[in-house]
Amino acid sequence: MNTKISIIYPLKWMINYVTLPCLLMGLPPSYAATFSTISRTSFIATNFNQIPQNVGTILDVNAINIAEVGLVGSSIEIDSVFAVEDSSVVARSDIFIETLGTGEIYQQNINVYLTFLGQFFIPANNFLSFDFQGSMSLFNLTNNLLLNPVSTSSYLNFLFYDISNNQVLDVIEIVAASNTNSKDDFNQDLFKFAQSPYTQLAERQDFVVFEDNEELVETFFSGSYSRYFQQDTQLTLVIASQSCNYASNTLDVCVRVPEPSSNLMIFLSSFIISIRGLTGRIMKQIIKFTI
Repeated sequence: MNTKISIIYPLKWMINYVTLPCLLMGLPPSYAATFSTISRTSFIATNFNQIPQNVGTILDVNAINIAEVGLVGSSIEIDSVFAVEDSSVVARSDIFIETLGTGEIYQQNINVYLTFLGQFFIPANNFLSFDFQGSMSLFNLTNNLLLNPVSTSSYLNFLFYDISNNQVLDVIEIVAASNTNSKDDFNQDLFKFAQSPYTQLAERQDFVVFEDNEELVETFFSGSYSRYFQQDTQLTLVIASQSCNYASNTLDVCVRVPEPSSNLMIFLSSFIISIRGLTGRIMKQIIKFTI
């Protein structure tokens, strides 16, 4: 079986970005407040011991850049593929978002949602195993917390769903959010790394700096997943990635990444059930783009 599903490889949008640094040099002093944000979420999963019956990809991109007084620009790059070629399986993704701007009345809201879906049949008394590695980086910079607050967040989730018994078996989850907003209700920074008991981490490095005007979150990890199944199991692997960069003169932040909860599990379970009829060559791609 040879199946390859790619996301516009690579995909890159530029919005008033190339000329923006030159334009900033000529702005009047009232526009002196500037900001920039960067978010990058990458992962790769290889060495699967089982071949998926079906694979699918869902992409949803929302990009808003509005400046009534000032200038804003952003760059989005997505390089993702879920491929099955003979006995080799690879799922990898790299999502990069960068924003830059200055002004008094503006809004930027960049959101990228990417989901890989793989359906596996695991025979009784067999394992599902694979290797993975990934990284996550968030960076916020502003020279005025009151006029130019910025926000970034990233979310990476490996979820294993047992279709036969209608239940979530395992979850691997990395969540990070960074906000320079001056109000306590919005100035909420977090970093969490939750792994499954069936996960073995070979390496993990974290670097976190939460300060007022400049914030940085970086993590790198690598490891493997392995689980034994006593009975025949129809399993769906869901790899979900979300990245958000937000900047505005009004007080708001990236949509808060939900905490791990039964509600989230129920939502994903219902979603997976709805794609049971997915075939190996189906790709659903949703792109929304607004300036």
